[in-house]
Amino acid sequence: MTFRNFEVILIDNGSTDGSGQAVLDTFQNVRVVHLDRNMGYGKAVNQGIVASEGIYIGVLDNDTVVDPSWLSELVRVIDGDANNGIVGSKVYFHSADRIIYSAGGILDQRNGLARVLGMGSRDSGKFDQLREVDWVDGCAILIKRAVIEKAGYFDEGYGFYREDIDLCQKARMLGYRTIYVPTSIVWHKGSTTSTKLGLKFYYLHRSWIRYVIIHSRRRYVLLGVLFASLLTLGESIAHVLRGNRGAIQQAIGALAWNFVFLPVTLAYRRKVRRLGKGRK
Repeated sequence: MTFRNFEVILIDNGSTDGSGQAVLDTFQNVRVVHLDRNMGYGKAVNQGIVASEGIYIGVLDNDTVVDPSWLSELVRVIDGDANNGIVGSKVYFHSADRIIYSAGGILDQRNGLARVLGMGSRDSGKFDQLREVDWVDGCAILIKRAVIEKAGYFDEGYGFYREDIDLCQKARMLGYRTIYVPTSIVWHKGSTTSTKLGLKFYYLHRSWIRYVIIHSRRRYVLLGVLFASLLTLGESIAHVLRGNRGAIQQAIGALAWNFVFLPVTLAYRRKVRRLGKGRK
């Protein structure tokens, strides 16, 4: 790492193979926070934020490899403008040669449909420009502590997925920008934990519907939820045809979860909507 002034905090999110202790035994400068069980992504990351001391919070997923200048490039950009609240890296697929995993993202504010810029394309220089985006992939981001404190940390209600998009949206409501930094390079395997749990489809769509309920403008909420729900069911049928027999059950589970927790989600929506009144 070319940037040296940082601390490393590892969240052992309920592992049972002794890996947390192995890190302690091997790396004396790493702090390990042990959780008794897997508490989901947002809650795990929040535990690390609470334990940290820096003015910036860097978040790395457990299946990433970083370029030596990863952090220094993010710090350079976030330091460059007081309005830059969140910055994120150019992310490559881990097992491919310069194939882009994410170059930031664009969001449809009506239905929460998230488009990942550059995903699956070979890096030809098209995504080499620093730019403001709607969101950056949470596998490798840097956040101002002030943003975290005002926005209310990562939303623990998602379980997996959308926490990064949710936080970027809340930062925007507070008057901060999200910036894609192409000179900060990371390689990502992608969805390692949720795939291992066998629940990737379930969490992807559960979180999408929840995001729409929270963030869509009032006139778009019903249509946005209907769009996300129908697409969830449609995609589940396509997955079944490709051999994933559990997809329909996961789709129904995602819809049912959002129905059961609708009062809680609506209460959180009211809280989030008040953020815009507290712009910096």
